[in-house]
Amino acid sequence: LATQSGDDWERLEGLGHSGNSLRSRLTLPTRATPAGTPLTYSFTTYSAVGGALSVVALPVHALNPATGLKVAVQLDDGPVQVMDFATVGRSDVWRGNVLTNKAIQTQGFKKLEAGVHTLKVWPLDPGVVLDYAEVKLDGADKYYGVIESH
Repeated sequence: LATQSGDDWERLEGLGHSGNSLRSRLTLPTRATPAGTPLTYSFTTYSAVGGALSVVALPVHALNPATGLKVAVQLDDGPVQVMDFATVGRSDVWRGNVLTNKAIQTQGFKKLEAGVHTLKVWPLDPGVVLDYAEVKLDGADKYYGVIESH
């Protein structure tokens, strides 16, 4: 469950697979490093486990192709990593993203200890449409969709 924080995001009701997408403000200046208050997601693991973090955005073109469509993510107190959803023109990647209505960036992680974890997401470019984030744990059953928030 995400808690929307700061003035860098605006909610887009009914859009995306989650039906509750967030777009980085179109007036946001491009940033090289995270600034402001991040979106914060919390989740719990019940054993020490590795896996992968996927951030799912909607396929859009960058407002400024020279800068991209980037977000910065941080899992717990780990390193901040940059994910760029930009594509070039009508490339095969763009077509695939449009057909699935998803642009996905994934980062693996070696091990999370059992307990509560926090994912932070900061926008680095204007116009990124964030749909949802997904944590896939090694050995876990396949996940079949977005859980609706209440």
